[in-house]
Order: sequence, then structure tokens, then C-alpha cells
Amino acid sequence: MKRWLLVGGLTLALGCGLLLTFAPRLRGRAAVPRPRVVAPLGAESLTVHVTPWGPTQEQIDAVTSKLPRRGSLMKLLGKVRYRMLSLDLINPDDKTTDAPAPPDRYRATFYDYTNNRTIYADGSFSDPNALALTISDYQPLPSNDEYKDAVKILRSDPRFSAALVAGRLQPYQTMPPLIYTEKSPAGRVERTMTVGLMAKDPSDPNLDRTNEVLAVNLAERKIIRYDDGAPPTSAAVPTVSCGPPSSGQSTTSRGTAGQYQFSIMQGNTELWSFLAIRPAASSGQNASGIELMNVKYLGRSVLKRAHVPIFNVKYDSDVCGPYRDWAYQENMFVANGTDVPGTNSGVRDCGTAIATTILDTGNDTGTFRGIAFYTEGGKVVLVSELTAGWYRYISEWSFHTDGTISPRFGYGATSNSCVCAGHHHHAYWRFDFDIGGTDNRVFEVRGGLNSFPITTEAKRARNSSGTITWLVQNPATGAAYMIKPNDNDGQADKDSTGYARGDLWVLRYRSTELDDSGVATSTQAGLDGFVNNESVDDKDLVVWYGAHFDHLDGMNAVTERNMTPQGINSISGEHVHGPDLVPVRWP
Repeated sequence: MKRWLLVGGLTLALGCGLLLTFAPRLRGRAAVPRPRVVAPLGAESLTVHVTPWGPTQEQIDAVTSKLPRRGSLMKLLGKVRYRMLSLDLINPDDKTTDAPAPPDRYRATFYDYTNNRTIYADGSFSDPNALALTISDYQPLPSNDEYKDAVKILRSDPRFSAALVAGRLQPYQTMPPLIYTEKSPAGRVERTMTVGLMAKDPSDPNLDRTNEVLAVNLAERKIIRYDDGAPPTSAAVPTVSCGPPSSGQSTTSRGTAGQYQFSIMQGNTELWSFLAIRPAASSGQNASGIELMNVKYLGRSVLKRAHVPIFNVKYDSDVCGPYRDWAYQENMFVANGTDVPGTNSGVRDCGTAIATTILDTGNDTGTFRGIAFYTEGGKVVLVSELTAGWYRYISEWSFHTDGTISPRFGYGATSNSCVCAGHHHHAYWRFDFDIGGTDNRVFEVRGGLNSFPITTEAKRARNSSGTITWLVQNPATGAAYMIKPNDNDGQADKDSTGYARGDLWVLRYRSTELDDSGVATSTQAGLDGFVNNESVDDKDLVVWYGAHFDHLDGMNAVTERNMTPQGINSISGEHVHGPDLVPVRWP
């Protein structure tokens, strides 16, 4: 039975997903042309074309090798012990063109262990002499090389060396990644990261501890042990551990080249085109998983940028954490296929073979890291697995033939003591909608009957029945997408810890607000700091969407994928959440 919905002058037939008529505009605005039906195209098979975009790994390596010798930077680094942590490409939001140029600018991050400070070098590929330097007390997230260095320090310590060399003790990445309690004589925070050590055999009588989290001071090259076996916001209990063992396989470092133009074709029709950025190259202070830019459906703009720049976790009774996590460190997962030429082994075409992650296999081993894609049941799925300490996160986007986009985020972990306790994950997507242009409007739709325009910046809540949705519309053409919550997305106001910050924000677009690093005062999302009553009525706007997951079983969701008439779903189950972005009218 069809249910009819009046959406701010729009009449929808819910259940069939078709927009039938548009009534005259609210507040006396001009009537909108009659829409065309949004429906799946024919049954022809889907093909995917991938083209590398922007600076190559060779170009990046050439810049990084020469940077420390640049005059102004050499003066800061010439007599100190330092390491370059990353080089990140800067993708500007060029709203003036449908054909943006590849990124030319970058930011290199160095850490000076002698003076306990961070040095940022902002430069240009086209003008090597244009280098701007900034010195900061901020402690960036540790790099892969720093973790290897910390393990090397542990291997050189007689308390651990024999067991590590013999494999009786195995290092693992932990949370929190950094400790801020170690201070230099001058009072500056010394670079100190955590490393876990776990016994291969928990009953090994030759080990005084079979599970512990240590801190390694990289500035002083010394080891800190804790009476409780772990620093205050972590845990390492010998007899309590949840999740499969960490594989110890290599992960991808931040700043790896990884931007690719995707074109999804059905026959001679290009359904989708977009720029996909691998997690290791994604934007934001803590990165943002698989990032999309310049997303078009049937040749028309839908999103300027879409990503997950904020996700964090809070534990019941603060037995661990809370933590602000990161989304650049790519983990191995099972993706059987062929690497796309020219992508620096960062994109793998799996054909119709489904790429599986720790949520499917229940183990931490894999064959690939980067972006894998496959076609299944009228859609193309892009997926990557991430690691943040002992956590394993799944970043996924599905592109359907009918214009629907399904972003998903999944949660798992490897063996550790913290995740046995109840904890609560929160992910915040940032959707920079540019539907047919930069100026859009948003309606909140309640109960399938009533709609309310959101004209100034605001925060909104979901309801448990899922009857609240949001419509983003181009005011000139009437083209519109609906943000449809899914059952697992949770509600911020039902979070028992009070840590979740909200379900949805509508904000005026600002190029400086790719994440909340400028306003957050803790590990909690700081998006409320952006709400200042600016107009979003027919303006360039951004929608942030929060989803919340109560992880109470201590394990990963190893379940069969759900079947639909169209085939196998993208990742699903209680450990996965995310909305659907559904076109309700498309010119």
C-alpha cells in the first residue's frame, strides 16, 4: 500500500521511492517543474573505469627527499633529531568549476625530538621555493615508522629482547596512541607512544607479564612500565581479552599517494563519476576513511565532498578511554582481484568477488590494503579496512544504479582487554551537498506527513521509529536527495554515557570546517561549536550526520551478509551503521 507524503510542497509516494508531483513553493516561491521519475536503469552490466589523479608516489617521494634540505627548513632541522611523519595533499574545494585541477599544494609534518615540537611545512609541487613553516606544540598521531622505532627500543631492552626475538612476546598497537605525562626539564611534552606486548602462550611461566601496555619515550628512548599493566586510560589484564589476535601485518602510512577518478558505466551511459581518495591520503586532522569528491549522478552534481572526519569511542564507567580515533591507517583485508594499473597498488578490482573484512572473516589477516571495489546486485561497492590501535574499522560506499548512495561504517577489534567492557562508538559523516549547484535548502520530514524548512544553522535529532528524514533540494530545479536513517544508526539522546553530541547538523559551508579540530575541546565531537545561526536558506550548506553504536558483546559481528532480491548487501549487521542518500527527483 502506498503512503503519500507532502514534503514542503513536494508530494512523494513512499514505498515505491518515486517523486510524483511538486506543488508551488513554500513562502510564495516559484513553482517547480514537474519531475521525472527516478528509477533503476536497464539490466546491462556495470563496468568501472579508474584513472589515477594528482601527484604520483614518485613525485611525492621526490619532494620529501629534498624538503629537509630547503634553506628555511634546514635551519630548523639541521642540528636536531627529527622524523618526517607524513606529507598530505591539500584538495581545495573549488566550487567554481565542474572540472577541478589536481592538487598542487601539500603539508609535510615533521617532529623534532630534540626540542619536542612539531614543524609543519606547507608547500607547492609547482613552486618548490614557496615554503611556509609553522612551529607547534601539537602532538600529531604517531607514524608507522615511529611504531617500528618504539618496538626496536623494546627489542633492545634486556627485559624484553629474548622473548620478543623468540616470538614468545608479540607487540601490538594500542590505545591511546600517545601519552602526554612525560615532560622535558623545560616542561615540554616529550614524544611518548604506547606499545602493547602480549604472550603467544598466556601460560608461559618465563614471563612476568603476559599482557601489558607500555609507553616508549621516543625523545629520551626510554621505557615506562605501569603498576597496573597499562596507563590510566588503557587496560591490559592477563586473563581478560576479547577479539581475534592481531596479525601484525603491515599497514599503510599516512600521506601515501592515492587519488583516483572513478567512472561507473552501464552500457554507454555514465551513471556515476567521482574522485575517490584512499584513507591514507584523506583529509582532516585525523583523516576520514574513503573520501569522495565531485560526486555526480547522470552527469549532475550531488556532493562536493563526503567523508567521516570524526569518530570516537566512550567506555562505560571510563574503564578505558575515551578516545578520538583516526582513519588513515589502512589494514589488510581479503580482496581477490587485480590491482588497477597506475594506482600505486592502492585500488583493486575484484570484479564480482566480494571483498571481505574482519567483520566477515573473524580474523585480522588479509591480502590487500587500500580501496577494493566490486559489483553486485545493481551497485558498485568501494571498501577499505582501517586500524586505529586495536580497533578495526570498515569504510564503505555503495553506488546504486537508481542514484542511491549508501555510506557505511563498521566496527571490530583485535585482542585486547578494553573492548571486553561495554563501549559506544560514534561516527560523524560530513556531506557537502551541491545538488545541481552550490545553493541548496533542507527540509525536515516528520512522520511521512509534515515537512519543515531548516532556514538557519541547526542541530536535529532522529526518532526511534525512523520516521524523521531530511530532504536536501536544489531550489531552482527541484532536484532533491533524501537522507534516510537506518535502523542501526542509534540516537544521541539515548546514549547512556551522554558522550554522543547529536544526530544531524545543518551548517553553512565553510572551507575551514572540514573537521572540528578548530573547535573541539575534548575527544567528543565539537560540531555544536559551528552552530551560530547563519542562514542556510538557499545557501551553500553542509550536513553532518552522526550514527551511534553500542558495542556490548566484546567481539566482532561475524555474521552472514543479508540477501536481497538484488543480491548480497554491502556490509550489514548490528556492528554496521550509516544512512542512505536517496534521490527523490533527478533532472
